Amino acid sequence: MEFINGSEAVQIIRNLENKKKIKGITIASVTAFEDEIIKTGLVKAGVDYLLKKPCDKNSLLFFLRNLRFLNN
Repeated sequence: MEFINGSEAVQIIRNLENKKKIKGITIASVTAFEDEIIKTGLVKAGVDYLLKKPCDKNSLLFFLRNLRFLNN
């Protein structure tokens, strides 16, 4: 199996959503990278929410509690 990075995976998912004309799902990226170029690439690919590793409990709970708002 060929490996792909997170940005490529998100692009594949977003392309499938467009092709199948289905509502987009919320995609969260959990990354240890603090590089702005990587963050920008993930957002451009279609990531809805970025969580930084190590992910603390409060950040994860905030994301989970706000999923319904991210999906609108």
